[in-house]
Amino acid sequence: MGKLRVATRRLLAEQGEAVLPVICEGIAGGQSLENVAKDMKLVVGVLLPWIDAVPERRKAVDAAYKHFAEAKVSEAIPIADEASREDAAVAKLRIETRLNVAALYDPDRFGKKTQATVTNNMVVLGDSTAKAASALLKKFAPVEIDVTPDIPEEGEKFAYG
Repeated sequence: MGKLRVATRRLLAEQGEAVLPVICEGIAGGQSLENVAKDMKLVVGVLLPWIDAVPERRKAVDAAYKHFAEAKVSEAIPIADEASREDAAVAKLRIETRLNVAALYDPDRFGKKTQATVTNNMVVLGDSTAKAASALLKKFAPVEIDVTPDIPEEGEKFAYG
């Protein structure tokens, strides 16, 4: 076992509960767990099982990610306000990235919601799900084919082909 792994296990065993707020602060401030671990000279492969071993630790780390998500959402409006025509595409990408990351870390608050309503045995889907369902229905809907024979009038010849 590597020296850093042993040192990480020892630190977490001796001072783990004092280390957890520092880890959460780093995550809430925008650092990845891997970068927080590197900065603290910890091995993330040892840190993750330690976090998951106690539900309160996992809740604290999840809360840190939710604070990070909220911070990313709050950055979106200033980016939009400061965008010019020349950098609108870049601003849009920056905003969408922040909103997607926020939805990943706090899906209850920032994730896309799909609503389904059942009325008279008919399901009505909301938002993008309805568009996808409509596209599928168009693609796989039965095709009507007219098979009515074209019978020639009296005296006309039957045309083949």
